[in-house]
Amino acid sequence: MKRHAKLVPLAREHHQALTFARWAKAASTEDGVALEESDLLRLAKFRGHLAAHAKREEAVVDGVPPSAGLHAEGARLRAEHLELLDLIDRCSHPADLILLGARLENHTRWEDREFFAQLEAFWRESGA
Repeated sequence: MKRHAKLVPLAREHHQALTFARWAKAASTEDGVALEESDLLRLAKFRGHLAAHAKREEAVVDGVPPSAGLHAEGARLRAEHLELLDLIDRCSHPADLILLGARLENHTRWEDREFFAQLEAFWRESGA
């Protein structure tokens, strides 16, 4: 099914999130040492991407009227965005990175497979 025009740019950005999640989940916990400088730089860069993405996504959700019945999903979206940003901020060991990767993947899959489908169904039914 073709994505609604409002969601196309966001869905494209999800590919970057899933690529980052795959990298994060592959972190080695063998030594249990702190993350390397290159890992921290990659985290900082991705944090900027995620913060901007979350802002754009939440702006789309803000435009959905209460009659859509998606308040709980919108609240979940915002809460998970905050959680992911917090996980990035607290990330200092490979185990943190693995947790971040798993949470990011779950969040992104939920958005793509469930929440975006609900938004599209509402827009289709309402003629938006």
